[in-house]
Amino acid sequence: MKTTSIKGSTLILAVTSVLVTGGMCVDSYAGSTSANLSVSATVVANITVVSEPAVFNTVDVTKNEATAKSALNIHLSHGVAASISLSQGQHPHASSSDAVPQRQMTSPNGDKLAYIILQNDGSTVWGNTNNTSEAYAGTGLNEALMINFKITSGQNAPAGTYTDTVIATIKF
Repeated sequence: MKTTSIKGSTLILAVTSVLVTGGMCVDSYAGSTSANLSVSATVVANITVVSEPAVFNTVDVTKNEATAKSALNIHLSHGVAASISLSQGQHPHASSSDAVPQRQMTSPNGDKLAYIILQNDGSTVWGNTNNTSEAYAGTGLNEALMINFKITSGQNAPAGTYTDTVIATIKF
């Protein structure tokens, strides 16, 4: 009888194992559905600007025109349109305007030395209005935008060091 009892226990155990494991191996769902999961991000326009000084070599303004170059190093988000304008400087001529800037450097003694800032094309005077600003399109990379400076000849300026500060405004 012990043998019959072991065989009966084995049989019951085997049947129980099949019932328990059989229910776990089969995917048994009542149905299915799906939905769209929306994902979004907002990328903001960003800009970084670093200016380089414009330094003229020794200048004899009574006889010669002098030129210098500088740059605005710009990192503007890709695809963003911008407009870059330059102020009249700290010491503009009395008849200067944002549209037709007549910039002047000044010496510590108050003497004046007129100069012009030209856009990247080298011929258009760079001002502080929509019509005299320079258009720029961001690439997402660091880029140097060249600025051209010119001191015209024929000025009667005493020897000395002359300086000015111009504010670059970038609208984007």
